[in-house]
Amino acid sequence: MHQIFLTISFLLIIGSAISNGTHEVKRVEISLQDLVEDAINWAHHIGLAWRADKKFPRSDTCVFVPFTLFPSPFPRKIYNEALEIQKAMQLLYFRVSNDFDFLTKTLEPVAATDVTIRSWLKLYREVHSLPIISQPLTLVLTRSVEVNIGQMGGPAIANRTTIIHRQMLAKVGYEAANLPDNDAEGIVAKGLYQAWMAFGVDDAIVVVVARRAARNIEQFQLEVRLEQLSGNKIQIVKLSIDECDDQLFLDPKDNSLRYNGQLVAVVYYKTIIVNPALKSYNARLKIEKSTAIKSPTISLELACAKKVQQALSEPGVLEHFFPEPEYAQMVNDIRKTFAKMWSLDQENDEIMKIISDAIENPGNYVLKPSQEGGGNNFWNEEIAKKLRTFKPKERAAHILMERLRPLVVKNYMVRPYVKEVPQLSNIVSELSIYGYLLGNSSNMAVLRNERDGYMLRSKREDDTEGGIHAGGGVHDSPYLF
Repeated sequence: MHQIFLTISFLLIIGSAISNGTHEVKRVEISLQDLVEDAINWAHHIGLAWRADKKFPRSDTCVFVPFTLFPSPFPRKIYNEALEIQKAMQLLYFRVSNDFDFLTKTLEPVAATDVTIRSWLKLYREVHSLPIISQPLTLVLTRSVEVNIGQMGGPAIANRTTIIHRQMLAKVGYEAANLPDNDAEGIVAKGLYQAWMAFGVDDAIVVVVARRAARNIEQFQLEVRLEQLSGNKIQIVKLSIDECDDQLFLDPKDNSLRYNGQLVAVVYYKTIIVNPALKSYNARLKIEKSTAIKSPTISLELACAKKVQQALSEPGVLEHFFPEPEYAQMVNDIRKTFAKMWSLDQENDEIMKIISDAIENPGNYVLKPSQEGGGNNFWNEEIAKKLRTFKPKERAAHILMERLRPLVVKNYMVRPYVKEVPQLSNIVSELSIYGYLLGNSSNMAVLRNERDGYMLRSKREDDTEGGIHAGGGVHDSPYLF
């Protein structure tokens, strides 16, 4: 029997970071196994789950989503800084997405070898050449600090993870005062609702573009929240990208988008489309031409490419997007969030020196392609191998980033199908803040810019990929100190 005294002072060990804290210790003798089972039951109770079979397109059998047993210690200062910079990041990417010359120039080297970027860049140019913008309103849904646009996952899961952590803290007799409230699901639903409201037609529908065999069921949870916000006025239709090509109709009279005769107000892409086939391309082009509000637009999706993130870190680029004197401090605050990044599409002395150092010391770097979605980065000796063998065009489609060394803490990682009691592990965490901006691309006016809620993803200290699907990550919450 795994009998232990579970207290926050014992469980959440982070060495000197909080060793001088003055928290009152409340000892509660409890079985670790019982506590884990209780947490798993809570996960099922509140819907912290996904489909057990990745290929079966229904939710007949579900398992809980991996999570930490307790919230993990996280510096309050860093949390507050991430929260405060979120709206500035949303404004930045709204402006970036409306700079055609910057995006095309930045991504052209990547397009030489990245078929996805090449296809979307072609589509972007085609849309940009149209004589009029059918829908100037755009919805910027984000999860930052390393920016994910539109198709970012996890808001409904993040909410529910925090609920479990409040319960677990209560189980061991500890207050949750240092666990921030979390309504990530609510802010994403609110962004979609505000876009629907801005469209201004009560019976217009929302189309969610998602894979039929997607494992997540959190999209349904988000849809429920959106329906509740609208008083059940919003009708939501789910289509795959190929079904969009077959079932959405672009009215040539007014460029309105229709599904079975119903006007479409908002198209929300929940799925990242990689290596688009002809039907995917045609569907996306049809939607881009329409009066529907897109999240994201094709320009916004391109703005989220890793190469663009690297370009924004170069001297003077942020000032290009924020020339107003009143934004000088905001520019400095944004720049502080950037890790060191290097473009690999040049062969000057500085870049060649960095490449040589990355080959010699690959553990200090991460090699990133422009693809999103997790699981695509190169680590450790893979970096050296790739940099030695890349052709110039292949290298230009990647960026190098310094490898960050987050604070190491301890926690239990709870996963499905594991019979053994979880062990206390060294873990590191990555914080993201959710928000949305609703703006007008014709006059660059910002109608709404809000943020709320967070996601904390954690992984073992020695793991590389921390994606929940792609790597060894689990969902977590921050316990601020």
